[in-house]
Amino acid sequence: MERKASSYLRCLISTMIHYKNKRLRIRVNEEELPVDDYLAGIVANGMIFGKGMKIAPRAKLDDGFFDLVLIKAMKFLEFCRHGWRVYMGSHLSLSKISLIQAKKIEALPQADEEVLIELDGEQIGKLPAIFEIVPLNLLVKGYP
Repeated sequence: MERKASSYLRCLISTMIHYKNKRLRIRVNEEELPVDDYLAGIVANGMIFGKGMKIAPRAKLDDGFFDLVLIKAMKFLEFCRHGWRVYMGSHLSLSKISLIQAKKIEALPQADEEVLIELDGEQIGKLPAIFEIVPLNLLVKGYP
């Protein structure tokens, strides 16, 4: 398990070296957030992803809400300085990271930027997208 986690971490760092932050328009529960540049937006129902990262440490599977973790734009060195905190679940105290509980999330790219959507490690499409809690159902559209 430790070997898989370290290979995931190496891949993450390699990706971050070349990654460009994305400018997004996000609406949460019908309320528009200010347009901003983001490193990542994570729509989580569970606490952990990516080989043990506690990305949404307060998430509960059965509370009827997504935990939306928004990570504002970061440079590579800033990510390296704080990225380890995601594994510990202590990143929510950082000024560039926010947590919003939501039943409905709409995300749209600004301009002509391509913003990919990943689900459990698989790329399933790109923005725009709507994520909505529908009690006692799980529907994934566009998955082959």
